[in-house]
Amino acid sequence: MPWNGMRSYGPTTSRFDHHTAPRRAHPSRSIAYLTYGPTRFVAALAEFFQDGNGGVGPIDRSNRQPAMTQFELAADVQLLDLDSGWVTRAGGNQAIISGRRSRAREWARAIYSEHPSMQGVAFGSSVWGPGHCIALWDRGLPAIPGAPLTSRTLDDPVLGVALANAALALGTYLL
Repeated sequence: MPWNGMRSYGPTTSRFDHHTAPRRAHPSRSIAYLTYGPTRFVAALAEFFQDGNGGVGPIDRSNRQPAMTQFELAADVQLLDLDSGWVTRAGGNQAIISGRRSRAREWARAIYSEHPSMQGVAFGSSVWGPGHCIALWDRGLPAIPGAPLTSRTLDDPVLGVALANAALALGTYLL
């Protein structure tokens, strides 16, 4: 998938897919998962390489040619901050970011339907505690810029030290 694209196929097993069943390519619903903040690089790696046990598997720099792309949104986006008190006021709890993903997808569909001004949700990473993530929905697509600040495949030697430090922080290793 290109760095500036959104996935229209879903819902997958991802936490905040707002696609409706059955699983298929949706003509109007799409999503991109992003990270932000001071630990965005480590958070992106943790989210992408998370394993089925809630941890982080090895960082494979070549399989499927993973890339790291950094960009600034071209416009402000309206996000529902799930780290705020909103979830509790809406009758939920913080399991939305760490509990059953199927339940989080139900919440995502409800938020998308009931809050048409929301372009996505901001949430803390359930894999990397200091990490901050965004599930940007199709409504936020106009905020994706025309060009990235930088984009490199993970096998680029320029990323070597940063990847080694990230692997150390995450308690994993590089392949």
